[in-house]
Amino acid sequence: MNIELRNYLVERARLKAPAAYSTIMQQLELNHEIPEHRNLLSSELAEISRFERRKGRPMLSSMAVYLDGRGFGNGFFELAEELGFGNAAQLKSQRFGNQMQTECINFWRNAENYQRFRNDASESEVHETPTPPAMQGEEQNEEPEFFTLEELDFLSEWAGRTYEKHNTEHREAKDYIMESLGSKTVYWSEKLIERLPGFETFNWRMWSQKGWEETPEGKKRVARFKPYTWARIYRTEDAYKDIFFTVGADGRKRCLVYKLDYYFEKNSELTKAQQLLCEQLIPNEVSWLEVPYTEITGYSWQRLLDETEKFIRENENLYDEIIQSVWSGEVKVGKLKNRLIKRDVPQEGVNTVPERTFSFTGHHTDWEKRNKENSELGALGEELVMEYEKKMLQEAERDDLISEVQKVKDGKGYDIESRYPDGRVKYIEVKTTTSGASSPMVITLNEVAFSEMNPENYHLYRVFNFDRETRVAEFHDYSGNIKNHFLLEGVEFYAHKKKQ
Repeated sequence: MNIELRNYLVERARLKAPAAYSTIMQQLELNHEIPEHRNLLSSELAEISRFERRKGRPMLSSMAVYLDGRGFGNGFFELAEELGFGNAAQLKSQRFGNQMQTECINFWRNAENYQRFRNDASESEVHETPTPPAMQGEEQNEEPEFFTLEELDFLSEWAGRTYEKHNTEHREAKDYIMESLGSKTVYWSEKLIERLPGFETFNWRMWSQKGWEETPEGKKRVARFKPYTWARIYRTEDAYKDIFFTVGADGRKRCLVYKLDYYFEKNSELTKAQQLLCEQLIPNEVSWLEVPYTEITGYSWQRLLDETEKFIRENENLYDEIIQSVWSGEVKVGKLKNRLIKRDVPQEGVNTVPERTFSFTGHHTDWEKRNKENSELGALGEELVMEYEKKMLQEAERDDLISEVQKVKDGKGYDIESRYPDGRVKYIEVKTTTSGASSPMVITLNEVAFSEMNPENYHLYRVFNFDRETRVAEFHDYSGNIKNHFLLEGVEFYAHKKKQ
């Protein structure tokens, strides 16, 4: 029985949110266009419900429905008949699926039931994936041969190829990848979580990914060989937060990989804004570590497990901080240095300029000190923005434009001249604060006028929560005319003598 899938269905029941068959298939990286993938899902759902029935609990497969949320596959009612609930056709006409779904939701939303039975599965009935032929006859914990260069060469050769299900060579290639690199990746992750209390793994040996191919008749949905194998490792309580450690083999670079990662496909639990935050919060030094092709023959399982266990333990706090930051919205990651983090522009704001009150009480202001501090903070913010812009151009493969990013002279109406990836000029005004994003800022008449004259190329970067020690800050990007984003209040005036 697939424990990950069972846990997923339990959580959907607790949320009172049935999952579409297609969503579950995406979650498990199954391809709906491939019959054997559909059969695999049906088989796994049936095995889970058989297990629950033996335990006297509702059918968990009732939490899987068609995309519109209103129906169940014929296989569900045939399984219900097998389990003794009655005739399949009659059950379908009697809305048995909806009744069973309600029972399932009520059962798992009961706190006592959830605590007692969420991990209720005997060892003999638990498996992550069917035992591959290459490992049949071996003890469950017997150590397989270590990763080989030949296996990585094979994965590299087949990566990205369109799968032809009636082609014997293709079927054999699929089986070989699953039985070699796929099974060894499963073993790697299983052995790691034995060393890491409180962590789980999701490690289905999925070998294909969906894509499109141009044909004379138009675009055709196809399955392609994945260029990698993977297994996710995460804390038990973080199972559905889609941030995790990953281990696996990569055919593009022909190496073994381990890293701190996140799930960014369309069915991710993370919003687009959260995915962008993950991309910016995960430090480069933990986003990709590898055992190079030339060093693999010098490794053993012991060395690989020691190395990857050490990596996860050393970055547990970072993992926790990133999850907390992404899911709470409050960025606080101690390991980050010299990083500017882009956030979505908030919808909140004010409709009118807040009414100002005057106390007319005297106080001493050290103008020299304050001006110096503001000038230093402004310069630090501008440095961070310049580094950010250069990085964006580098990622867009426009290294030829990096030298164009520069600080400009005062009075031009903006601080930094940059470039878009297509080469167009980009004007950036930087406003930096150690306070939050909503704190007011000083904008000059010159800056407002320049933004009005150049709305297609003008950006105001509001840099906030700037940490002087780590040089980490967040920012909002306001593009176009400043007056479209802010209410302006005059606080100082040029006084011109009136004619008497």
